[in-house]
Amino acid sequence: MKRKFSLTHSMVAGIIITAICIVFVFSTSSCQKSDTFAGFPTVEVRLNGKAIQTEVPAIDVKGHIMIPRELIEEILGVSIQEINDSSTDPSADVSIDLSALEELQKELASAQEQLSKYALQATSEGLMPIPSKPVKLDCPYVLLSLGVSPNCSFVDKFGKGGLLGGSMTFIYDNMPKYIDSVRGRDSILVYDVDHEVGFDILKKAPASINQIIPFTPEELSQYAPPYIWFRLDTWGRQRGIAVVGGTEDVQGDIAALANLVASGKVPIDRPVTPQVDAYAMAAKPLDPSAIPEQPTVVSSEHFEVVTHHSCVDDGPIMLKWAEETMDKLVPVFPDALETVPYVSISVTVPSGKLQYGTAFAHTASNPPKITFIAPSLAAKENPYYDKDWYIGNIAHEFMHCLYEKYSLAATGKSVSNRDVPMWFNEGVGEYARLIVLGESRFDAKQAEQYNPAIQKIIDEGLSSVDAYSGGAWALRYMNSEYGHDKIVSLMKSKEFSFSDAMKKELGVTLTEFEKGLKEWLKKR
Repeated sequence: MKRKFSLTHSMVAGIIITAICIVFVFSTSSCQKSDTFAGFPTVEVRLNGKAIQTEVPAIDVKGHIMIPRELIEEILGVSIQEINDSSTDPSADVSIDLSALEELQKELASAQEQLSKYALQATSEGLMPIPSKPVKLDCPYVLLSLGVSPNCSFVDKFGKGGLLGGSMTFIYDNMPKYIDSVRGRDSILVYDVDHEVGFDILKKAPASINQIIPFTPEELSQYAPPYIWFRLDTWGRQRGIAVVGGTEDVQGDIAALANLVASGKVPIDRPVTPQVDAYAMAAKPLDPSAIPEQPTVVSSEHFEVVTHHSCVDDGPIMLKWAEETMDKLVPVFPDALETVPYVSISVTVPSGKLQYGTAFAHTASNPPKITFIAPSLAAKENPYYDKDWYIGNIAHEFMHCLYEKYSLAATGKSVSNRDVPMWFNEGVGEYARLIVLGESRFDAKQAEQYNPAIQKIIDEGLSSVDAYSGGAWALRYMNSEYGHDKIVSLMKSKEFSFSDAMKKELGVTLTEFEKGLKEWLKKR
């Protein structure tokens, strides 16, 4: 028959039985690591070879041993009950001999030392304990660096409390408009280290957002992507950065980091990386010998070229080509360098979505930024990526920057926020390529891509072909029929509607322009 055991005595007995159980556990080598408890071992207690089953882990996330109440009852043969009646004399219920406590304390110290070794082993393997207060996101403000799609997993999984980005410089320039909204909720910056070419851009962050991006380039560069890191700001908001890059599946890495946050395994103030769904692994420090060097920068009056450390020789080459491009473009667009006085060219290596043949402009950055794969690498991949290809694309992307400035000055609106047809937007870029290469070199380089579009435009119209092919032919026709000055007038038009601008500047409707283009193409 079980004796009743008061809460007071149960606490004393609990201490003793805890020590006894620990001795049982470690002296009989019955402690096993669990595959499901974030790297720390659970404890299997055996009495006379019989396992005592419990429904809770025997070791918590801090490494403390936990002995369930029913286990104490079974070993002592008692029933533990709370006795709230102060008149009850607990001393009458049971007497406990504490003479063995000193020896048990020694055993306990030994067992705790062994437990610490298990915890140390788990840490060395990179397994993170499940945090007691993990990161939990609900409609965070999502910030996106250069190269990260607005449709990233952090928006899909946690909702969109706000979205700002496209590049770090765009974030810096536009944060003053949204600073109160961003401060009012948790935030996550999704940062592509390849597209932004390292972490140096973070040094240019205005002081107003130090609390929103509370990480330094020095500490971020110590770990290998992908990883995610959260800190709390002064107001207790969660501020995170998800760093990706260096792999072929950047979107997959972003999704894995988002899933890791959703799993409840991401702690505050420690960088972690996904290993498998069950675990958050400590982010691996980079081998000091493998820490990438900082990108090199060469510059002139109107350009800077930021070059990946593995292809530094490409920097001076790209700078020279940029200057050659402007030597040919400025005579045709005399105000080009007054309107866009400085451009940053990023020269990097292939990774993820950034493949050979990539060239794109970030017109909203300050200064505007153009990104290319290093020409020394691209030429090895395909001889097509030669000097003409790069000069032509520098001209094309620069023209996007110029058109953006023209549009903002004339209408206060970005090109992307007006109804400018894609064929005209890409067409002015191809028009610039034509100017710097000349007609014969342009045709030699682009004929295979653009000539098949001629018949399709004649038969089905501009909308039937891609914007580059259609735009190339439309702008050549526009220059031939209406002249260069009319192209510039269209780019600088104060009319918000492109069709209104065309009617005013060229004197024709879009339909009439396309009809004339078809007749012109038939004569080629």
